[in-house]
Amino acid sequence: MKDNENNIRRVEEISRGLANVFEGMGTIPGMYDIRMEKSEALCRAIPEQIASGIVRIAVVGVIKSGKTTFVNSMLGSDMLKRGAGLATSIVTRVRKGEGPRARIMFKSWDEINREIAEALMFLPDMKLPGPPDLENNETSTFDLRRKRDRELLKAAALGLHSSLSVTEKGIRPESLIISQAVEGYDAVKDYVQADPAVATFGPGEFERHRDFTGNAANALFVRDVLLEIPGDSAISSHAEMADCQGSDSTVPSHTLHIQEYLNFANLLIYIISSRTGLREADLRFLNQIRSMGLLDNVIFVVNADIGEHENLAELRELEKSIAQGVGYFVENPRIHTFPALLSLFEDTLSSLTARDGARLSQWKREREIFEYCRTRGSDFKSDLDDLIERNYRNVILKNHVHRLKTLSIDAKRRSRVFKELLSSDIERARDTVKRLHELQAGSKQFEARMDESVENTVKRLKKSISRAIHKFFDPYADGHAMEARRFILNYHIYDDKYDKVAVESGFANALYNMFQDFRVAVDRFIATGFAPGAAGFIRIQEKAMEDAFQNIDSLLPQENPDICNINSWYYFKESYFKESYSKESYFKESGTGVQKHEKTSPLEINTVPDISGTGVNLHERRPATPDHGNNVSISTVKDREKLSPLDINAVKRILGVEAPTILFSCSYGSGIKADALARLCFYTAMGALGKVLNLFTKPANATSLKEASKKIRRDALLSLGAFLKNYGHRLEKDYFDPLIEAVARDSKEKIANLLYINQVDGDKLQHLISADTVEKSRNMEHLEELERDIDGWDRDIRLLESGKISASLLKP
Repeated sequence: MKDNENNIRRVEEISRGLANVFEGMGTIPGMYDIRMEKSEALCRAIPEQIASGIVRIAVVGVIKSGKTTFVNSMLGSDMLKRGAGLATSIVTRVRKGEGPRARIMFKSWDEINREIAEALMFLPDMKLPGPPDLENNETSTFDLRRKRDRELLKAAALGLHSSLSVTEKGIRPESLIISQAVEGYDAVKDYVQADPAVATFGPGEFERHRDFTGNAANALFVRDVLLEIPGDSAISSHAEMADCQGSDSTVPSHTLHIQEYLNFANLLIYIISSRTGLREADLRFLNQIRSMGLLDNVIFVVNADIGEHENLAELRELEKSIAQGVGYFVENPRIHTFPALLSLFEDTLSSLTARDGARLSQWKREREIFEYCRTRGSDFKSDLDDLIERNYRNVILKNHVHRLKTLSIDAKRRSRVFKELLSSDIERARDTVKRLHELQAGSKQFEARMDESVENTVKRLKKSISRAIHKFFDPYADGHAMEARRFILNYHIYDDKYDKVAVESGFANALYNMFQDFRVAVDRFIATGFAPGAAGFIRIQEKAMEDAFQNIDSLLPQENPDICNINSWYYFKESYFKESYSKESYFKESGTGVQKHEKTSPLEINTVPDISGTGVNLHERRPATPDHGNNVSISTVKDREKLSPLDINAVKRILGVEAPTILFSCSYGSGIKADALARLCFYTAMGALGKVLNLFTKPANATSLKEASKKIRRDALLSLGAFLKNYGHRLEKDYFDPLIEAVARDSKEKIANLLYINQVDGDKLQHLISADTVEKSRNMEHLEELERDIDGWDRDIRLLESGKISASLLKP
């Protein structure tokens, strides 16, 4: 962590130093232009950007694996309520901060009312609210804020305290939502607003966050929680750790909330309890993580509970078993062992209860396994700290260092050109200015041609991604969308067990059970099957986009002219630019992308994105080295600067866009229940008539339920089709299109930085070269001082890139 803090301090000092260099150019006529002003502003903004960068760590696993205890052990205190995660529908994020502060974001009333209305659908003996009362601004058929609707909900909750609430898989999700909405309303009614609202609790009220993070009923109304914790902890100052809900929650929306955070996370810590080992639920969740393309980011941790093992040999055997199971997903996995509760107890000795103190004493007596767990725990904390620091350095600092490197090159170019102007006689200086103007015009043409190439890439990417989206979300094409459609088609909505429910509890109860079982099954399939696949698909498109834009680098000159020599730039322009425009190019559309043909300009992008599946194929065509004859000697820089890596997450943060959240909700016709009841009456009457006439008739309950199941399936298929079409459209138009445009702008800026030819102001340069000897001498001294500063900062940047420490930056 100390090395990273030094790196941050170095980057910040370099940023300020280069900013002062650009500012210092203002004393020399013509040297400080709009570009230098922008460069100075960029340098001064970098420290703030570094401070806002953060590594996100998701702590995941199945219910009761010890995730919250693990996070508390990292914090060194019982900050989060342990054992409260069984029915919590939120992800609790934790960061270091200046003081204790809790930020709770609540859902809107529309979101809450929609969830409740879905849970009430087909509920027996329920009279749902009528049309909205527009005179009183009532815009929903159900609104928890209305007293009559809350009374209805209380009645529903009472009615659900029966066999209707429980299945072989646990409490029904809809029953939880109804009971929690009733229980939590009074506590949250003053916080929830028409739009998502945020409540902040400072030092005096910080503990109030437990009212929402440790209370399942109140958590129903919460969308997001961020806790800022002061003091020492194992969580890095530039990291965020998120305590996620159990992956095997019976509520599908919980799974979607976890996946939503995983899409932002840099690292995943997967907790496996040593009490249970690897479970079937773990394997299912790991398969989802694999579908999302995130397995490479996972750290596996066995949460060792010392009291659950007879001896060390038993724990070691369990570790091997877990490694073998994880090995089906990750080759040669490294399994860390960490005793979360032991670590927490040792950090909170002064506040331990007598019972917990006795447990700790007992563990200490089991010396062999106790020492093993302590040692492995200490090693894990050290390894995690190193991993966070490396991740931060590679993800956050790397791009800033590359940007500073480019800015230092700009400063060096500017300084050397003006130094040459001052060192020349007037006639030669005027000739140089003339050639600079010509070179400037040529560079603008070159940059315009590169911009055209970028725009061609934008068009092809949009077309390719649009084609891939339409294919992925087509329910009749092989893939995840078709699997979702097949699931609905093949799911046995009706089952004999519902006949028994009808006999024991009534037909309405049987219809409710059948419908809710199907609705939850579809929602769960979307959450655990379709959504991970969609996330993986999005990740593939993003990677293809990164590759396509990064390949633009191959089109730039492979040998840059010496940035210190104007003549070198001039002759390079005369040859390379001329060669660039001497060839024609054209594109020919093919079935899968855009292919290049022979007459190709070296300035055209030569990529063939294959974004439908795996990535990008690149066929390169390098520009030939210009032949300038024997009379011209051009100094070149063999290893030119490369385009900085595309940080797509940074672009998304700046642009404020994210992939749309998957919120699938079936729309079922209001007439299904009434039609089923009408059919029941009809078939019951026919049955009675059949007995009188001694005729065979179908069972009324079974026939009515089967007919209802057909209508339920039909509406589900229609809803799925509408969802796939709408989500694909939003993904293309609201996410990828603006993201591609933003990345294109970023690429153009990077190209402009690499191809930058000094802009010149004729009047100011005329004053510079016509100045008297004293003024020229003063300007030359200032330039030499600036050059020394630039060389120093450039040296520090390169040392920082190589991982070495620059002594000049370690001064107090």
